[in-house]
Amino acid sequence: MSVPSPAEENPQDEKRRNLRIPLRVLRVETKIQGDVFFGHATNISKTGLFIQTANPKPTGTKVHIRFNLPDTQEKIACLAEVSWIQDYTGQKGPQPGMGLKFVELSPEADHSLNRFVEEQANEVIDDFSGN
Repeated sequence: MSVPSPAEENPQDEKRRNLRIPLRVLRVETKIQGDVFFGHATNISKTGLFIQTANPKPTGTKVHIRFNLPDTQEKIACLAEVSWIQDYTGQKGPQPGMGLKFVELSPEADHSLNRFVEEQANEVIDDFSGN
């Protein structure tokens, strides 16, 4: 008999490998098979982001996304994949949307994104520790 790993006991734990940085609503342009729509990202990590939308796309859908990192002039454009969805469950439930995983990110965009997430994480740590 084998002992299950923490991820096997709770699959959600496996999905939270990277720190999520809350965002002040970030407008994201999303293009799927020629159709363009805009959503609002509510958090971001080094590996993906969550877009709040009433019409999340199916898991596995590939999307081209473009957005500016908050408080910077840096633009990120990449291919992402819908890795999970949150359907609308009512007014008191979680916000509907989709979690996107970055699958094709240029080295420059990857560097900018990593720097942004680390800077934001350091600000949260400084705020928490009173620095």
